[in-house]
Amino acid sequence: MVNYSNIQMQFESERKIRVKIHDGIQLIPSNHVLYIEAEAPYTYLHLLNGDKIFCCESIRSFDEKLSTHGFVRIHKSLLVNIASIDCYKKEASGTLLLIDGTQLKLARGKKSLLLEKFETHFL
Repeated sequence: MVNYSNIQMQFESERKIRVKIHDGIQLIPSNHVLYIEAEAPYTYLHLLNGDKIFCCESIRSFDEKLSTHGFVRIHKSLLVNIASIDCYKKEASGTLLLIDGTQLKLARGKKSLLLEKFETHFL
């Protein structure tokens, strides 16, 4: 007998992001994405396994569809998966240390938004 509640839980934990690439659309589990980096008008998705995927979309379009799904804009060119943040350092305007060792600078005006996301996302 099939346990549908387990299938539903697995489906929900593996939400996928629809990404426009040069030759089509790729579906990437959101929990595999560490951060998204803009190189106008395109973006790169930086993945947990070290891969970097070139996308034919703006960072604005990713921000619009992911801001309510655990991603936060920390700079005009960076959108980070809040679950991938290991540490926030207050120095200067702030630095984020991700679970893979990547360090990302926080824009001055984004600190309060990030701290607000921390309050709602983490215990």
